[in-house]
Amino acid sequence: SVEGNVATITLNRPRALNALNTAMVKRVRELLRQWTAGAAAAQPQSPPAVACVVVKGSGGRAFCAGGDVKWVVAACRSGDPSPGLEYFNTEYDMDLNVARFPLPYVSLLDGFVMGGGVGLAVHGHFRVATERTVFAMP
Repeated sequence: SVEGNVATITLNRPRALNALNTAMVKRVRELLRQWTAGAAAAQPQSPPAVACVVVKGSGGRAFCAGGDVKWVVAACRSGDPSPGLEYFNTEYDMDLNVARFPLPYVSLLDGFVMGGGVGLAVHGHFRVATERTVFAMP
């Protein structure tokens, strides 16, 4: 959502601790690319429609517990590794878009921040963590 010139991305899979799936990483990447293009096209006398991005998790237990590992494992066990490969390629490209994002990027970290959630958070400009934040990497 965008309010004023601040865009908010809310990871909204609280029952899965906001674990990322392919659709989520594609959407985040798409939004970051859209807002990057908007910032590049803005004229000095008129600021971009989005001047800052805030990323947060929903549900109160996790910012993001990483990638949806259960889904990736199930897809690979079916004999077709392509969904897992697509997921990881897309996730790492999303991380690159976060790292190169030209506008202030703020991650609000509360609860679990694991794997892909770390990638979504640490490559941005600012991280705000609560006392309940727990980082982990596989």
